[in-house]
Amino acid sequence: MNLARYQSLINWGTFGVSKVSGFVPEVQPLQVPKHKSLFPHYELAKSLPSVVESENFLELVEALPRTNIAEFIHDYEHIELATVIHAFLVNAYYCRINSEKKVIPSNVGVPFCELSEYLDRPPVLTIVNCEYYNWSLIDPNQNFHSENLQANFTFTGTSDESQFYMVANYVDYLGTPCIFSIFDLHEAAKKCDGNLAKQSLESIASALNHGSDALNYIYRRVDKSVFYFGFRKYMKAIDEVVFEGYSKEPFRKIMGASAVQSPLFRFLDYGIGIDHNDEMLTTILAYLKKEHRNLIVHANQNRPHNLREVVKELKKEEEWNSMIQALIRFRKKHAALVKNYILGPSGEADLVGTGGSNIDFFFENIIKRTSKKLFTN
Repeated sequence: MNLARYQSLINWGTFGVSKVSGFVPEVQPLQVPKHKSLFPHYELAKSLPSVVESENFLELVEALPRTNIAEFIHDYEHIELATVIHAFLVNAYYCRINSEKKVIPSNVGVPFCELSEYLDRPPVLTIVNCEYYNWSLIDPNQNFHSENLQANFTFTGTSDESQFYMVANYVDYLGTPCIFSIFDLHEAAKKCDGNLAKQSLESIASALNHGSDALNYIYRRVDKSVFYFGFRKYMKAIDEVVFEGYSKEPFRKIMGASAVQSPLFRFLDYGIGIDHNDEMLTTILAYLKKEHRNLIVHANQNRPHNLREVVKELKKEEEWNSMIQALIRFRKKHAALVKNYILGPSGEADLVGTGGSNIDFFFENIIKRTSKKLFTN
């Protein structure tokens, strides 16, 4: 089987992947509801920057009509938009509750849980909501670049928050070649094709280095104080919450929106064969689009069990090490960014990321385990 034939056998659409934009939707997501029943929710979500801190915000949410998702259950792009809107409203409501017991009213909680159940994701704001289905092009005639992207919904209305989401989108977009090159690498190992292995490894390393460079945009466009004291609180993990009218039992320990939810890096770990032995990274799979989750499972099953050994037999250790070093470089830059934006503003008093994990332990572990995949003399 030649490579072109193999690639053609994979229906990338069923895995929610584009050959142009990877895990990021290739087509600009729906921005305005098609169904009038969702307009009150849309308008309140759009006005969050001006009302989320107001005294009557909880009452505004409680006054919303309950959305009947049956009206658009067969319209996928509308389902995702409705989920984005409800995710922003529910997370904002949760953060504004003063009482110890956190209860989301049924008018927004039940539809959100129903939408999340349909999409097979937890009822909470994830990067699927705030990034993948929350962008539009500033200039439709220009390329997909963080400078030409804006978030459709934010909690604060700041360009800092918008760019925080959009730079992450751009990083995943730049990682698109990794998806196809991983499968090329698997085929190269199965066929002992040294040239294809070399091309694949170099392609992955190049894409990762471009992604690392793109992280610098965060420093340029997102103020640390605006992040930490402004919108971060709305993205944090949920300890315990009850969705009135949906379940009497509370949802516990729901992960907040975090860059570690990027399917690109879970895909790379499984595609390369890096086992971090980390409960949170395993849990993260549930927060991804189910199509992306399926692709990761497919990559894991497709990966030759002796991938690294075959690379050595093909004498491509140098190219392999360049790929692993590029992944390490990205993870170190990501760790430095997280520490800069959390430890700095908090005076090193806050050690927990939005995903709910200890920052130092988490990054130390994944960098250490990634490094173990390097060939050494």
